[in-house]
Amino acid sequence: MWWSVLIDGGVAVGLLAIWYFSWRLWLRRRSRLIIGWLQIACHRHGKVSDIEWLSPSCFQVNLRLRTTAFRQAHLIVQLTPREMPFSWFWYRIRNHQETATFAADLDSPPLYNLDVRNHRWCGTSASAGPTPKTAKKWSAERLGPMVITTRKDWQHEIVNMMDALAASRSYDFLKIAYRKESPHFSATVALNAMEPDALAEVSVFDVIRELATSSSSSTSPF
Repeated sequence: MWWSVLIDGGVAVGLLAIWYFSWRLWLRRRSRLIIGWLQIACHRHGKVSDIEWLSPSCFQVNLRLRTTAFRQAHLIVQLTPREMPFSWFWYRIRNHQETATFAADLDSPPLYNLDVRNHRWCGTSASAGPTPKTAKKWSAERLGPMVITTRKDWQHEIVNMMDALAASRSYDFLKIAYRKESPHFSATVALNAMEPDALAEVSVFDVIRELATSSSSSTSPF
């Protein structure tokens, strides 16, 4: 009986080890493809300096940019954690997506802490929705940017930031953060937005620069 348990346990550990190292090798190969995307995206603004692996499915790409606007700039790429089956399953059922997060310090730190998250809501009636016959009677309204805040005063820098956010529609940012502490600025996009075929006419680094410098009245040229 004990021999059977040991054999079954050894087989399970062996299969898990094969899974882990096979997917880890696949993730390393995929990382080289992604680094190629990043080199294309930032070739006009700088280059990739070096890479640090934070986990088997997450790595940091340090950037050397030709700008005084950013200091200690880097990208953190989060891939689907395929190296462990339970992590992969949890990642899938939570509908997480692979992301790239740009983070850097600014010469002029923001005067406030602010998190901007990209949420979408939709609503229907109690029924399953409009039928083809009634759909034509529905009307849609486009709302402008809206801020919900507990602050009693309104800072001019936030107005500049909202204008920059409204102008950044070419890139679907999932999250943007301004911090008094390091890193002062971070912006997260879906990883597939960094693919060469998905890049918009405006460089993602140009959009990030506008978003970052909008938090301060003094901006530095890119």
